[in-house]
Amino acid sequence: MAKTFVTIFPYAVNSHLIKDLGQIPHFLNQQHHFHTEIITYKNEEDYFHAQGEVNGVEIKFIENEGKKHFWEKGVINYLKKYATTIDVLNLYHFNKETFVYGNLYKKLHPLGKLYVKMDAYNEHFKKGRLRHTVKPLKQLYFSFLEKQFLKNVDLLTIENTDGLKLVQTSYPEVKDRLHYLPNGVNDVYLHHHFPKTKSYQQKENIILSVGRIGLEVKNNEMLLQVIPQLNLKDWKVLFVGPIHEPFNATIAQFYKENPSLKEQVLFVGEVADRTQLYSYYDRSKICCLTSPFESFGIAFVESMFFGNYIIGTTGMSAFKDLSNNFEYGSWTDVNAIQEYANKIQVLIDDETSMEEKCEAIKAYTNKKFTWSAIVNQLNQLLSE
Repeated sequence: MAKTFVTIFPYAVNSHLIKDLGQIPHFLNQQHHFHTEIITYKNEEDYFHAQGEVNGVEIKFIENEGKKHFWEKGVINYLKKYATTIDVLNLYHFNKETFVYGNLYKKLHPLGKLYVKMDAYNEHFKKGRLRHTVKPLKQLYFSFLEKQFLKNVDLLTIENTDGLKLVQTSYPEVKDRLHYLPNGVNDVYLHHHFPKTKSYQQKENIILSVGRIGLEVKNNEMLLQVIPQLNLKDWKVLFVGPIHEPFNATIAQFYKENPSLKEQVLFVGEVADRTQLYSYYDRSKICCLTSPFESFGIAFVESMFFGNYIIGTTGMSAFKDLSNNFEYGSWTDVNAIQEYANKIQVLIDDETSMEEKCEAIKAYTNKKFTWSAIVNQLNQLLSE
């Protein structure tokens, strides 16, 4: 009988399914024969990726019953009813909600395995053990929950090696259950749709930025400030992703101030078709993200699958791992406009380094950041 792997993430939307939230259950189902489920509220009408890239994963919707204190009543009631049927419970984030859900699961099903994927920002752990509130009495309560959780959790994974060291130092009691496990690309899907990716010579002079354009957490304003500092020559900058409506005013102002760039700086909008989205990575040479903080940066690893050089910010927790310690990418401080522009200009002026590294970037990504390999490692950890 297949083991059951259940991910509880009450706020899941369709786009989460093509990230770790959906890919891990998908590969456990397809390659390791788990029965996998994602438990969530119905936060949008259509979860069409469940019939596409993550087929085989069962999406189960539970009723949103509101919160009691800080936890979701719907999640608590689900666990009370089904905990004993779950072989592996998967939760996200190292926080007080996870402590409550994890502790309840282990109380109801002591022999079940509790796996928490930390999805961590390194900044949170640089001062040692986390404080979950500024109120002393509440902190005592949360510390008690945390202490119980640290006894109960069977497996913790974190997505970057610097974060691994920080958590090992702050929480030595889980050192033997804490492992580095990055995010990756759906290599099965990509190798099927792109059996051969473009060589560097076949690529176009495109700088790509992918994500939800205009959200504060993406800091796209930074790249818009960088672009006028560049001598783009015959290069184009493409922003690909749904545009947050208020950001349209920022775009209009950018074109007003830089009318000569209208043909070179393009906002593509949302590209729902995954193959079409990946074709933009395949055509481009450089991928730029400007978020102040990223726990990982899925767009980076997707772009690297196609041989792109990456440029990010120092707030990106996994950047050293992704760039192979800056061999395949570079970063600047957040909003260091001129320095970021300089990083791009050097590449535009002399493409030799990018051309030489393009195939090595592809090989590195295929070796280190594919869901097939990552989930195979996870399966081994769950079997121990």
